Amino acid sequence: MRESLQDQLLKAGFTKSKPAKKTNNRPKPGNQPGNKPGNKPRPPETRKKAPAPVVSKPIADNQLDKPIKLQIKQLLKENKLNNKEAEIPYNYVICAQIKRCYVTEAQLKQLSSSELAIVNWNDRSYLIPVSIVELLQSLHPNLSLFVNSSSEIDVTKNEAYEEHPIPDDLTW
Repeated sequence: MRESLQDQLLKAGFTKSKPAKKTNNRPKPGNQPGNKPGNKPRPPETRKKAPAPVVSKPIADNQLDKPIKLQIKQLLKENKLNNKEAEIPYNYVICAQIKRCYVTEAQLKQLSSSELAIVNWNDRSYLIPVSIVELLQSLHPNLSLFVNSSSEIDVTKNEAYEEHPIPDDLTW
């Protein structure tokens, strides 16, 4: 009779014999003590996982005193020009993120001419006059705000496209 490959390798001395596998004598989930036939089995024990990292607000916001936060909130509340009936989406960039705010046609023109600014406070967008920006920045120098200024935009002149200028109120 032929021998199995395992037996041939054992005789040749290439492998060592392995001890027989041990059987697992753990009780089955349904047979655990305290479980009656009508009860659900206990879930198997799981290892404790490390807690998920907590995302916190920027340090600058956390370091503000409560009176300063209240003063900023009051200034934004008193001077906001947000309109609930606004239907024109206006996209802007704050902290490398594209945000969207809905504005009216008049507000869109004021944003294009740098008469209005957008302040992002507590994940809300506030349309405010530019005259308030300096006061807000004196209270909180790292305040997230957007002011449309043509000096920040670096437009390279291309003779082929001089006939087709990019409008200031382009919605993208």
